[in-house]
Amino acid sequence: MEAESTPVATKPKLGSGRSKGLLLLGVVWPSATILFEWLTRACAAEFFDPLPTWIHLFLVLLVPVTAFCAWRRSGHDDLTIAVPHERVLLGAAWFVASVYILSFVLITIQSMYLIMLVPLALAAEAGMAALLPWMAASLPFMALGPLMAWLTLWFTQKRLVKGSTSSRLPWVGAAAAALALCLVEVPLLFTSKVAQFHRGAQPSVKWTYEKGIRWIGSEPILRQLAYGRLNTPPGLFCWMGGGGLYSFRNFSDLASTESASDLYYRSYGRLHTQLQPLPIAQSHLDFDERRGGSEDGINGFVWDSDVGGDRTGVRMKGLTMKSSRLDWHLDPVSSLAYGEWTIEFNNSYSNPQEARCQILLPPSGFVSRLTLWVNGEPREAAFATPSKVKAAYQTVAIQQRRDPVLVNITGPDRIMAQCFPVPVGGMIKIRLGITAPIPEEGLVMPALIERNFTIPEGTRHHTWLQS
Repeated sequence: MEAESTPVATKPKLGSGRSKGLLLLGVVWPSATILFEWLTRACAAEFFDPLPTWIHLFLVLLVPVTAFCAWRRSGHDDLTIAVPHERVLLGAAWFVASVYILSFVLITIQSMYLIMLVPLALAAEAGMAALLPWMAASLPFMALGPLMAWLTLWFTQKRLVKGSTSSRLPWVGAAAAALALCLVEVPLLFTSKVAQFHRGAQPSVKWTYEKGIRWIGSEPILRQLAYGRLNTPPGLFCWMGGGGLYSFRNFSDLASTESASDLYYRSYGRLHTQLQPLPIAQSHLDFDERRGGSEDGINGFVWDSDVGGDRTGVRMKGLTMKSSRLDWHLDPVSSLAYGEWTIEFNNSYSNPQEARCQILLPPSGFVSRLTLWVNGEPREAAFATPSKVKAAYQTVAIQQRRDPVLVNITGPDRIMAQCFPVPVGGMIKIRLGITAPIPEEGLVMPALIERNFTIPEGTRHHTWLQS
């Protein structure tokens, strides 16, 4: 008699070399790449931002999760039928990995080239200098993460589809991932392209652009463009649409700051400077950058690219308005009003800063006097042509780093005032003399419309009048 053999389910052999390779290439390597980019923002700082939103992060995490599901089945001799959600995951991960490998194609080629040069660099170096090539080599290896994930899904797809009675589930997952990616990428691409073409468009086309921005645009991206703080494309579609598949291009060359500022105002009905610019987080390990910087921080160094320029620029950390007082004298005989606006600025940061603001004057008003306190004594300013006062300000403030104040006309009933430097841990005090006619409906007070300093909560503009 022959004994009948009973089939026994085999246990996973997860310690095999093939299984370890799947775990390393499909799970560990892509996960390390995602973590590396999320912490350092290396690709976002140099090429494009592959993780501009949390939805992007969720989508890319589907790839190592799917590879992990395949790894769990890699040690089974008798593959069981994959559950439906695993087949959906396979389709979604396959689509996401394909899009990212297409986005990284040029970076991947250059990374492979750099990796081949590492052994030569190590052979040529000695001692501590030999560590530098290893540090440089970590970046190319991280750039190969999407390629490793894509290859792993290619070789392990059968583990998640064998025995399946439905071949549509992976396509459902791919369609869902494509829809999610389009929903988050289209606003980024649309905003960047509209900001690029808005200025030279016809009025009817401009109105269409502005309406589209309100409906499907990205307000944070447009605000960053208006501040001039985006040097790399914010997303996959912007990167590929700007030529990222075949050449590296500076994103700031494609988007106009002036056009973005105008588009922001026309679309949202407010100036972009009324809100803080979103931080360009070079690293999520830099917690001050993650929070966008504290207003009254005293540590570190803050860089202001608009010192001495014609723009108000961004809100500077540690720069505040300490006090504000308006003294008015109204003359009913001549129907003229003369007011003196005295403002004090304080700097609690660790480097000198420039205070800048744009002021809306009363109708038909003008600045007739300008005073700066130097060593506690008031000093009167001189009046000249815009080019002369600008040149003098650049020489005294920016080069000699002394105490000047500059006021220029920027438009009808609008001026820009700037003073530099507001010393570290100190203050600077200025006074604007404003003359304006008194209309029948009454005197209109001047107002701050743009500023690069913070007004602390609870601050009041003290006003005194006589007539």
